[in-house]
Amino acid sequence: MKRILAAVAVAVAAVVAAGVVVSCGRRVAGTAQGQVRQAAKLARQAGKQAASQVRPEEAEVLGRAVVTLSVCHVQTAPDYESSLDNQFLMGRVVEMIGREGYWVQVRYPEGESIATGWVNELALAPMEEPALEAWLASPRYICTAVFSHVYRQPSVQSDYLVGWVLGDIARQTLDDRGRPVRAGRFLGVTLPDGQQGYVPEDTAADFRQWAETREPTAANILATARQLLGSTYLWGGASVQGVDCSGLVQLAFFMNGVLLPRNSGTQNRCGTEVWAAPEEGALPDAALVQPGDLLTFGTPAQDGNRERITHIALSLGGLEILQSSQLVRINTLEPGRPDTYARAPLHVRRLIPATPGLEAWRTVPGAALLKDSPLYFARPAEPVPEEALAAGGADAFFRADTLSDAVFARMDGVSWKPGCPVPREELRYLRVLHRDASGAALVGEMVVNQSIAQDVLEIFRALFDAGYPIEKMRLIDDYGGDDAASMAANNSSCFNYRPKAHNAAELSLHASGRAIDINPRYNPYVRVRADGTLLVEPPEAAPYADRSRPSPYRIERGDLCHRLFLEHGFRWGGGWASGPDYQHFEK
Repeated sequence: MKRILAAVAVAVAAVVAAGVVVSCGRRVAGTAQGQVRQAAKLARQAGKQAASQVRPEEAEVLGRAVVTLSVCHVQTAPDYESSLDNQFLMGRVVEMIGREGYWVQVRYPEGESIATGWVNELALAPMEEPALEAWLASPRYICTAVFSHVYRQPSVQSDYLVGWVLGDIARQTLDDRGRPVRAGRFLGVTLPDGQQGYVPEDTAADFRQWAETREPTAANILATARQLLGSTYLWGGASVQGVDCSGLVQLAFFMNGVLLPRNSGTQNRCGTEVWAAPEEGALPDAALVQPGDLLTFGTPAQDGNRERITHIALSLGGLEILQSSQLVRINTLEPGRPDTYARAPLHVRRLIPATPGLEAWRTVPGAALLKDSPLYFARPAEPVPEEALAAGGADAFFRADTLSDAVFARMDGVSWKPGCPVPREELRYLRVLHRDASGAALVGEMVVNQSIAQDVLEIFRALFDAGYPIEKMRLIDDYGGDDAASMAANNSSCFNYRPKAHNAAELSLHASGRAIDINPRYNPYVRVRADGTLLVEPPEAAPYADRSRPSPYRIERGDLCHRLFLEHGFRWGGGWASGPDYQHFEK
């Protein structure tokens, strides 16, 4: 505080020295209006600069909030005269660490460090922890169109609520039976601040399922970036409403399920370096640069000064680049052409793994998977270091509890709905350990009927001790209560108030928390239709209808998983004559 007051005092002294006098908020007659404004601005900026010397990671968290505007501007200081530093899209979670008037100071991750900025209070929907948990676990839509609107009514003639642009996220509005609201060709959405509206159905995708099924190839990432061609360059922009160089890169990867840092300097530390300029002005060999590589530009280290990265571009292959410079455009680094970009890169970085698929991105330095991010989804699987298990044992990780308010908030209206035959008091929330196919120990969760809770704990403890692989174990609420999405993600689950898959008149045993599906993507439900064709659910599991096909997650008659469930009195669906359900155990 002393630093802040001292800085303001210096600024005020400068005002006095300039002969400017201000009294009771009014200008004294004869004082130049421009001088007063400039002096007041100088005083504000001095105080803000001193205040900014508080380390962001040390600031007290006042609460968390979700961005509720389509595009939220993040300023460097609490006034509109300050620089635009960043943009957030609707649905982003931030921490609130300060306030000045109607400005809120927010904190957010930037690579391995922390960044801060100021946003207008109307851009945020503050949430207490249970409400935030419910938001993160709720079924949501992501905008996959470049630009649209959230309408007050299901008609393009209706008034707008807010914009709806590429990467925005809103909650799905559900009816009394927990189904997504549809009205003609519109989908019902609920904004983070609770306002309800409608978006065109061809602009939205189920967020969880979308995130789980991204294919971040070079072709797909570049196709996303090309959607912004011709967009205005905007310093600090990270959306289709204006984008800077690193904002373009970040958005292109985000829309393909990969999270990158925000700024070009931190993006330059992502992936691996495949080329560094041997001297100023040198160009890489065109054959070396692959589509999707990042090229970074700036000032090389010299005369004791460190290298400074100031610009970044996406490679289209060779020396062709796609970048935001003046506007989003395509250029070449080859000299002498009309579209030549006259700067030479300092580095070429490669992020895209040689192995296709989302999981390969876990090994890319500086990158993270959107589907795992706690900023967007509730309770990603928590890895447990082997040293922690060796030191404290696994016992503490296996427990059954009544449903806390936070857990029930995630379920209410999703897996648990009015009319459910099992009251909340008869359900139990299990926390267990399981290992995936790589052997990593993960924390899993499951809601089951209290009558089978002890059996299930014993089964999962034995499976964990034996290293039996189970890929995921999250509440089905993380998938919006959508059984198809949960199965496609190979998520093992139990309770979900729903009818049988092919008999809507009869409740499934999942509705009472007495049926469990294990590794469903590799252990499908299989039935021959009347016309002789094969029905496989989930459809993604079709290759594994052939039970000779190898998989570490396959359940076989007589294996440990099968034996343990039968020993505890469960029945296995894999032996059903009407159509085997290899994932399913019930009691």
